[in-house]
Amino acid sequence: MSKTSFDTLCEQTPTLAISDNRGLAIRALAYNRIHASDAPEELITRNRYNAVGQLIASRDARLDSDNFRYQYPLGGAALRTDGVDSCTSMQLTDIEGRPVVSLDAKGTRSWMTYEPILGRPQEHQQQPEGGQKTVTDRFFYGENSPEHKAANLNGQCIRHYDTAGLQQVGSLSISGVALQQQRQLLTDTLGPVDWFGKEQSWASRLSPESFVTHCTTDILGQLITQTDAKGHTQRMAYNRAGQLSGSWLTIKKGTEQVIVKSLDYSAAGQKLREESGNGVVTEYRYEAETQRLIGIKTTRPAIKERPTLLQDLRYDYDPVGNILAIHNDAEATRFFRNQKIVPETTYRYDALYQLTEATGRESDSNRAQNASLPALSSLTDGNQYVNYTRRYSYDRAGNLLKIQHSGASQYSTNITISNISNHGIQQQDGLTAADIRCQFDAAGNQQQLQPGQPLQWDARHQLQQVTTVKRGAENTPNDDYEHYLYASDGMRVVKQSIQHTNNIRQISRVTYLPGLELRTQHNDSELMEDFQVITLGVAGRAQVRVLLWEKGQPAGIDNGQLRYSFDNQIGSSLLELDNNGDIISQEEYYPFGGTALFAARNTIEAKYKTVRYSGKERDATGLYYYGFRYYMPWLGRWLNADPAGTIDGLNLYRMVRNNPISLMDEDGRMPVRMTNDKESMIPTSIDYNIIIDTNIDYLYRADTRSPEEIEKAGGFSASGSIANAGTLGRFENGEPVEPILYTAEKVYGMKDFANKMPGERYFYKINASGLRVASYTKNFEGLKNTRNLVTHLKKQKQLMEKVIGEDWSNKTDTEIRKALITEDSSGPPSWMSLTTDAKEAHIIGDKKLLYKSKQLYEKDFQIPILVSWEKIEHIGSKEKGMLKKSKYMK
Repeated sequence: MSKTSFDTLCEQTPTLAISDNRGLAIRALAYNRIHASDAPEELITRNRYNAVGQLIASRDARLDSDNFRYQYPLGGAALRTDGVDSCTSMQLTDIEGRPVVSLDAKGTRSWMTYEPILGRPQEHQQQPEGGQKTVTDRFFYGENSPEHKAANLNGQCIRHYDTAGLQQVGSLSISGVALQQQRQLLTDTLGPVDWFGKEQSWASRLSPESFVTHCTTDILGQLITQTDAKGHTQRMAYNRAGQLSGSWLTIKKGTEQVIVKSLDYSAAGQKLREESGNGVVTEYRYEAETQRLIGIKTTRPAIKERPTLLQDLRYDYDPVGNILAIHNDAEATRFFRNQKIVPETTYRYDALYQLTEATGRESDSNRAQNASLPALSSLTDGNQYVNYTRRYSYDRAGNLLKIQHSGASQYSTNITISNISNHGIQQQDGLTAADIRCQFDAAGNQQQLQPGQPLQWDARHQLQQVTTVKRGAENTPNDDYEHYLYASDGMRVVKQSIQHTNNIRQISRVTYLPGLELRTQHNDSELMEDFQVITLGVAGRAQVRVLLWEKGQPAGIDNGQLRYSFDNQIGSSLLELDNNGDIISQEEYYPFGGTALFAARNTIEAKYKTVRYSGKERDATGLYYYGFRYYMPWLGRWLNADPAGTIDGLNLYRMVRNNPISLMDEDGRMPVRMTNDKESMIPTSIDYNIIIDTNIDYLYRADTRSPEEIEKAGGFSASGSIANAGTLGRFENGEPVEPILYTAEKVYGMKDFANKMPGERYFYKINASGLRVASYTKNFEGLKNTRNLVTHLKKQKQLMEKVIGEDWSNKTDTEIRKALITEDSSGPPSWMSLTTDAKEAHIIGDKKLLYKSKQLYEKDFQIPILVSWEKIEHIGSKEKGMLKKSKYMK
């Protein structure tokens, strides 16, 4: 797709937002076409609001009924949500906005109890419909004792009994990072959990083996060393800007070895050059005007006649940043079966930037894509490639309907979508759209992976078991299956696979720990293989894994083998190298996942490659595990509804907005655009991966200044003196680098904030179109779960004085953390109370608009305007309420 054809395709296909007289977006109009000669197709999304501006219904362009409906209490979050994809759920909160009781679409009830004074969580109870009530989580906290004080544990959760077992914290750094943590798993990882009763009675439910991880950090909370549960130590170093400059690994009882030798960065913080411990060098090139990544070149040291160039990727973009082509200049053009096989992939999109066509190369032995991997090739079989073309079609809601493949074989994959929801499965004989309903449970969880392969889900809508081979009407001991166990944060802790072969029961088990995977295989009760996989989480661009056997080391693979995995723009593992820089395996992928070609130097080493598409682990079921969800690459769909709700639109099954070339998903909840640094995803801000939106329609602000004063000033400048750049602000060396204007996402949020503040406040509506906005709703969970949040907030002097007092600097981190979260009626408001209910959304400006308080006293100094008067309307005040008419309304 050339720039000219792109411009023609996108002509007269704008995105429009229609607002009511309150500034609420009631219609969103998008126009799409696949070919430039097509007439634009109008797609309308509709929203409805109640009298106070809360969203009560949303409908997409496909369905004749609402996708979602919401009911609210007097204040706060939605009380009831009805959705076509995930049905009905209800949640009651207390006066502090904390969840207390919830009921999901499957009838599962949950209860959360808190300490009456400090408000800390005490326990979580759960009762499936028709089942017994159980206690799934119990929390215990450090008391005011000398040992807890010495370990910085006063008031901190030190023991958490959860759905996987027991998680303990032995000590915390001053920035809140766990320096010593211990995990004990359940004895029975297949059965239910119940922490009812006294703690002393629970010991028998836990495995006697404990897995202890030790860490050290610097003053900023960055990881310096991590010693895993088997005694292997990773060490990291950083430059003055806080960027990784090197990393090392010491295997237990071994000597330290270099993993990342050096890294160079540009002035903008982008990675320019990286040298791995095996001598392989990766260099990055960027487009000067847009700073888009346009090249990744990987070379290795010259040894005898071994080629030095391993990978030389070039990226071509359209004007909005969609990738049009990827060329690999490290490989030669080949000829096979009267075809010219060029080492490149090309892509075409519709006017909504959904992928419609892709071309590339694949192995000539490939057949129709399914849950299995294609046949393995040898690294010397490079000439046996053929060209392929794939075409994709979608419905009006963004559901992938058809994948048409032409290459080594000709086939189509058709997906049947329900006529009343976005549920969908692969087309089967006799299956109609009306039949899809019975293929999903009430919460939107798919019930079968393939015909005859049932899926089981736990009460938290996490995939519990996949039965791959069923040998009876009910669950029997002879079934083949894969079972999963999760911790309370939703992350997988154990994977166990059972297979029956020649009257032998093969049991494969993986235990996931910080920086470590423990993998075993038994034939009945006999241990056949026992090895560890050391996962280096801070190792530059490459994923690095070390395989270390204790028993059953296969022939043809070194014990302690380092595997460097070099990826592409969405994190897919393309090239695996050993510690000498020699190629272990090479893999290429179709869009949406699926292996187009896979070659390795031997079948043994190929067997131990588990991380593949988008940098995620591929299970034996063919599913990719992303964290919060599982993904079906052969259908380009998620297995269940998005647990984050509508954060990525009304279709809860759509994969990365149908643009899998430029976008990736980090954990199964929303798409991001990957940079050349895995620790920095776009759209984000530097400090804590703050999500930035540029498509917000309107925001609201309560200000002490009258509309006459705002008009005279020319608009809004950054909030205050900007010495406290805000919870969602960005800092470097403790100093704010971007100006911020505090606003609210909704009218009721603005009013709520104004009512908490003394004196009169004037209400303003801001046209946020084109502005960079950090929504508190989207970022709150990430901020709340960030361990070094206190360190971040301590950089904001004015905020600390406001919520803690002028003596805040004399308090310990534990005292500060307590004051930030809990509120004393006789003292200042807590940070939590100031932010949670106000529904903040911070407008983040350009660096050049930043100013310091001392500049206010300079002669002729003009305060930079962050939001101009033309974008502002006066809509009311705290004293008079909302106005129906004002001369300042536009």
